[in-house]
Amino acid sequence: MRWSRKPSPFRAPPIQVGDQVFETQTEKANALRVEILERRGAADDIPDPWAPEVLAPGRTLDCSVTLADAACACTSTGNTSPGIDGITVRMLRRVWNHIGEAVRELYEGCLHVGYHPACFRAAEVVMIPKPGKRDLSIPRGWRPISLTWAAITQRVIHSQHAGCFMEQRSARIRLEDITTPTTPLTCGLPQGSPASPILFLLYTVPIYSTGEPNSRFGYADDVATLIRGRSLQETAARATRAAGELIQWGADNGVVKEPQQDLRWLGVWYDRKLSFRTHVEKWAAKAMTAAGFLQNLSNTRRGILPVDTACGHGLRPPDPFIRRPFPSRITYLKNRIQLTLNVAMRAIAPVWCTMPIVALHRETGIPPATLLLADAQRRAAARYAGPSRGPEAARLETPASSPNDGPCSEAPTSPSTPQPDPTGGVDKTQAARDFHSWLRVCPEDTLIVYTDGSQSEDGACGYGYSVWLGPSEVTYGSGRVLLAEVYDAEVEGALEGLRAALTWSPRTPDQQWPIVVCLDNTAAIRAIRGSPSISSQAAAEKFAEAAARHGDVSTRWCPGHTGIAGNERADQLAKEGCRAEGPDRSPTYANIKRQAKAAARRDFQDCHPALTED
Repeated sequence: MRWSRKPSPFRAPPIQVGDQVFETQTEKANALRVEILERRGAADDIPDPWAPEVLAPGRTLDCSVTLADAACACTSTGNTSPGIDGITVRMLRRVWNHIGEAVRELYEGCLHVGYHPACFRAAEVVMIPKPGKRDLSIPRGWRPISLTWAAITQRVIHSQHAGCFMEQRSARIRLEDITTPTTPLTCGLPQGSPASPILFLLYTVPIYSTGEPNSRFGYADDVATLIRGRSLQETAARATRAAGELIQWGADNGVVKEPQQDLRWLGVWYDRKLSFRTHVEKWAAKAMTAAGFLQNLSNTRRGILPVDTACGHGLRPPDPFIRRPFPSRITYLKNRIQLTLNVAMRAIAPVWCTMPIVALHRETGIPPATLLLADAQRRAAARYAGPSRGPEAARLETPASSPNDGPCSEAPTSPSTPQPDPTGGVDKTQAARDFHSWLRVCPEDTLIVYTDGSQSEDGACGYGYSVWLGPSEVTYGSGRVLLAEVYDAEVEGALEGLRAALTWSPRTPDQQWPIVVCLDNTAAIRAIRGSPSISSQAAAEKFAEAAARHGDVSTRWCPGHTGIAGNERADQLAKEGCRAEGPDRSPTYANIKRQAKAAARRDFQDCHPALTED
């Protein structure tokens, strides 16, 4: 277990709180306790804004706990942090058959009495260094991890027991090999309980209702404020006003805000002429430092494989600079980026300093800075060409909202249910046998639509569909989808096949035949089931609308090239559709992305023909 490991022989540096420095282990543990766990006392209490709930006459609370609820609370959690008693979840699972009923009665008794046992409110707080924090001489560099006697019991705490849940708590501090005596706690919430984040969110609700509507959003204890304006002065004034509102709320509710800890730069330096010179120089200097560190890990005989990945993720041109079309007079900026790339390439390849730059590009596979910028522009154009899912595309189409605008419609609060795997987790051979078995028991009045997509050697995409009623094919069709990919052809084929099946299905509601659309492309199945991607989104939505109007349309995965007659027929029709004439249409999002990748590869080959020669 992580908590029972032997402490490291290395000791943390002295901890400084204000002007006072604590050097011994006991002094450091007590200082961390005061600064982290005892920042507030009874004198800092704020007025209670909550009105007590008055139960209606005859209304009682259900305090019963089932054995299944108790088992879920005790045995379904992770096995990462046992309490002070050292009892792990794995141990509880092994003895649950013997102690399950006793634990259930304990839970139920606590709920009936309305009491949270004092031993469950005692904790041992382990101070561990925060990941990535180099300065351990300040209390902010340490993270408290609470180990309670029975943290699992808090999973069945009733909401009206919050007072007992939060009062008369105590804790002791463990710092490396030192453990302090147990003393009472006067503020904070117990760690590790599902009730704690709920109470914390209720405490922070007013933050999101102050200021401009729809301008604040957050996750857990992180709150972000989006400020927009038509000028630098207007934006700065709004940001100052928003910061003042948060500071005032914190002062009224016992929260201290430190601007130096809460300010975060977005990483983009703007100038009045939008030349991005300062931005490129700042990021190039950081990348040059990182490239120099990576270069020290390599030599002229061998390189290090992870260095290639590190250079690819950290030393490419910064994305905020390349999203907008850059001006033509940026020779200095391109040279500055290219110089950084040269150092990064020498960190990847084990070469001498006299190695030509052209050969470095070939050995490392990193294009020149000019091509990287052009490729970034193409990728940004592809994002803008798709549906308006991001804030950039939305701002291109609609003007910025003003403070007088009304609130936006509320988004659904519950997340969408993830779709199961269309394949069911079986291989193609077993799936083909299951499909044939399903065909033998399928009702004779069921219309089965087989669809498929194909792509020829010249890049043309086509679709084909075949509609079967029992053992006979009743209709079929094919077509070509210009400027598209196989996925787009699959979705278009499913839509056209459904339309053809609807013409054969009886129109009267009491005689409608069920329709089953069979595809061998799992991405297309997810799209027509209600989770379409950006590409061919309109066709997937039309399929869903047509299926909803019919009322009895389902989809099924059909493994391709496994001897299923309908699927083989649809595959043949899809190949014929690649040679047909299709209507003029704009390219799909998937096709735009493929063209952007092909253009980047083609530019790399045209710029340095020798790089692609074996």
